[in-house]
Amino acid sequence: MFKNFILTAVAILFISGCGRAEKIARIEQKCANNEAVWCLKLGKTYARRDINKGVMYYQKACDLGDKRGCYRLAVLLNSKSINSKKDNETIVKSLTKSCDLGTPKACFELGEYYEDDPKMQGKANELFTKSCEQRFGLACYKLADFYGEKNDAAAQKNYLELACKYRYKVACEEVAEDKK
Repeated sequence: MFKNFILTAVAILFISGCGRAEKIARIEQKCANNEAVWCLKLGKTYARRDINKGVMYYQKACDLGDKRGCYRLAVLLNSKSINSKKDNETIVKSLTKSCDLGTPKACFELGEYYEDDPKMQGKANELFTKSCEQRFGLACYKLADFYGEKNDAAAQKNYLELACKYRYKVACEEVAEDKK
């Protein structure tokens, strides 16, 4: 009986492995029919094995309005060891779209991109604020730090408390320290 169970299990695994190509072909067809969730799935499938295909499918998911596709496209392009100017433009464009579609981490990362340019600090703070409003604690903490440098204690305290509320542990430790 145990032997039959093992043989059945091996047969099922073999059959399911043989169907992988067909399964990917069906998913590719769904992506070709503009079903963003399937393009996202293909992007994730290919991202580790074939970065160009990963980029292609994440780009399509993003073009179809999938915020996760936009964010993952930016992350994948940023992970490449050498980014071209075109890659950097695509990263900013993808993060912007993902942020606009409601991904707080994309807003935060875009804010970090702009933060290094003193002329863009206002834009960076807008993005950190948008991210904080979407309950991303690290963005709130970043704003607390900014207002601390500007000697605005009330705003600093407010953002520090928000960061703690949104479960950014370092902020909670600072809030607890301030109450002592």
